[in-house]
Amino acid sequence: MTSFEYSKWDGSQEFTPQSADRIFDQIGEHLLDYGEHLLPNLEDWEEEHPEVIEMLIKRGLVEKDEEGRFHITPRGVRRVENKALEELFLLGEKGQLGKHDTA
Repeated sequence: MTSFEYSKWDGSQEFTPQSADRIFDQIGEHLLDYGEHLLPNLEDWEEEHPEVIEMLIKRGLVEKDEEGRFHITPRGVRRVENKALEELFLLGEKGQLGKHDTA
């Protein structure tokens, strides 16, 4: 699980722009943890970082309805599912899941 450390921007921190896919992967992790309670927060993100939301919409990962609410698109859902399965299989390889005595 990814951890984040938040601090107030003072201009001295290095800014490294991320790809829409990487940003959406992070959103997907939070979506799995917190469910759809995360989606209203995208409205705040849109005010603070409109270019990020625009990237996500252009990549077809999120969409905004007529009332201004954000939704994960089917493409976005598939990406979250694939990422979760990928992590599950990696976890299985590391721990050799299923390789135990049954006697």
